[in-house]
Amino acid sequence: MRLEWQYAAIAGAVSVACALLLIARPAAVVFLDNKGFDLLVAAVKRHPPTNQVAIIDIDESSLAKLGPWPWPRSLIARIVQRLAASAPSVIALDIVFPEADRAPAADQSLAAALSQTRSVIGFDFVFDAARNRSSQCSQMPKPLGPAFPGMRLPTASAVICGLPRLDSQEAGTGFLNSVRDRDAVSRRIPLLVTYRGAVYPSLALSAVAASSGHPLLLDWHRNSLSLRWNGRQIPMSDNGRMLLRYRGRARTMPHYSAAEVLAGNVSSRTFAGKIVLLGVSVNGLEEPLKTSLDPAISGVEIQATAIDNLIAGDYLQHPNWASSFEIAGIFVMSFLTAWLMFQFPAPMGVYSVFAAAALAGASAEAALAISGIFISPVPVVFAAMATLAVCGVQIVFRRKPSGRESTEELAVANRFITGALGAMTAVRDVETGQHVIRIQGYLRSLCQVVSANPKFSAYLTPSMIDLLVQLAPIHDIGKVGVPDYILRKPGALSQEEFEQMKSHVTLGKKILEEARRLSGLRDEVFFKTATDIVYSHHEWWDGTGYPLALNGESIPVPGRLLAVADVYDALISKRSYKPELLHAEAVEQIRQGSGKHFDPEIVAGFLAVQEDWRRMAEVHRDEPGMAASAQ
Repeated sequence: MRLEWQYAAIAGAVSVACALLLIARPAAVVFLDNKGFDLLVAAVKRHPPTNQVAIIDIDESSLAKLGPWPWPRSLIARIVQRLAASAPSVIALDIVFPEADRAPAADQSLAAALSQTRSVIGFDFVFDAARNRSSQCSQMPKPLGPAFPGMRLPTASAVICGLPRLDSQEAGTGFLNSVRDRDAVSRRIPLLVTYRGAVYPSLALSAVAASSGHPLLLDWHRNSLSLRWNGRQIPMSDNGRMLLRYRGRARTMPHYSAAEVLAGNVSSRTFAGKIVLLGVSVNGLEEPLKTSLDPAISGVEIQATAIDNLIAGDYLQHPNWASSFEIAGIFVMSFLTAWLMFQFPAPMGVYSVFAAAALAGASAEAALAISGIFISPVPVVFAAMATLAVCGVQIVFRRKPSGRESTEELAVANRFITGALGAMTAVRDVETGQHVIRIQGYLRSLCQVVSANPKFSAYLTPSMIDLLVQLAPIHDIGKVGVPDYILRKPGALSQEEFEQMKSHVTLGKKILEEARRLSGLRDEVFFKTATDIVYSHHEWWDGTGYPLALNGESIPVPGRLLAVADVYDALISKRSYKPELLHAEAVEQIRQGSGKHFDPEIVAGFLAVQEDWRRMAEVHRDEPGMAASAQ
């Protein structure tokens, strides 16, 4: 059970470095944490909506039937009257009316309609200090309580709210502002904001309070802020934000077209006793927001999701103690990794480390699924990978044996470091282990036949062929930085999504450069070959590929070779949006791509070994139900 001092020192140094990064939380750490959260949210079983919230959607269909936006207030009033007759618990307007209607009587009719039921009207805060002007509200929204020194809630500089004749009737008011992380994903919703010495609630908070009759209780004690409703404490961060447990992709929450509601085509019993939100979802009128599960969701559905979370009490949370737990996990995993690398030979040690990291990820997934507590697996997994990489360098350089022994040790070290990088790709991508085996087999047989060509013989030596085969699994390592909803999209990618997918080659090159810097790698051939594989396997012979639009022999040989292997495997593999092709069909497509997509002389080599490829593909077929990700 002993641990050599060098390995203990490595574990200690990596642990301290990772812990300091977690405490400092630079942008890169926040980004990785958020992506870890997205992966866990996508993996756990979704909770269904409570059926206590409904959205009246001013959608494309409603605009086509009732006219362009903005609608007259009299039309909004008719919809509110129709809803009020259904006896909802609350009607919440996810709309701001900052200007008077051209027909003064229309505002009065809307105010009268709102007076028939409990209602909550939305308003917007402004956080631009340059726009710190007087409020547009002659009557301020209702605050929750006073703001105290030391509160870390966001502070608004101005407010935009509804007309006084509307504000005077409603049961409550709530702000509509949403919040996005740096990657433009809305994972949280702000619940509280301060303005002019007072604390104001969101539309979601005001709606549940008005619906239940239970007040919101704000408490500031010993520099700690807490918020209670209906006998439960609402988990939120110090800056007043709550993690959202989305029920699914966009429109998972019940939606009803405003035009259909107005026409009486929706049963009045549908909304009885429910919180009903009226809002706009049309692109161009309402900017869609990204979530962990969907690239486009309306702001009103985010408010509805928050209300549903509050009613169900099935919050997601990252309690204060979770950060301490993550730091402890860093130290445990770093020392465990160092011990495994010291105790076992390189391959077994690496496999054991990956097993331990996978267990940490599975534990984080279980915690989120069972208790709703988010404990990020990223710091623990990163600590394991960093310790593994540094231990790998230690294995290579701790002594200087000579001759054959030195060569064998370097080869083993290179193999497990490459395996570690390849496994990073597998964590995010949905390609199977069989895909990696096939690509390596294709590449070896292709290199062996192409090496007989005088143009390639000097380059494709036996040692270079071995290196190319060894590095083939990392060709798509950059996909670790591609959003999960794109990698796993069950259909063809949009142009914008395809542009993000194309970025994986640039991200892969950056990963290799950073790995080289951290490890002090001095093997120029190893690094250049790895970079050529990752960065150039999507270049086309005619210059229409990416990322550099290289053409002809300016494309590195590894990229030209891997392009044929990668495309062939994509053609014969089942994708989520297409069936697999027969071997003969794939061969014909590659033959047609000669001189356009592929180097003609490499295609000639492929045609010579294509029967070998067919046999390899049959032996190493994917398991039923597995489909590779989009390219």
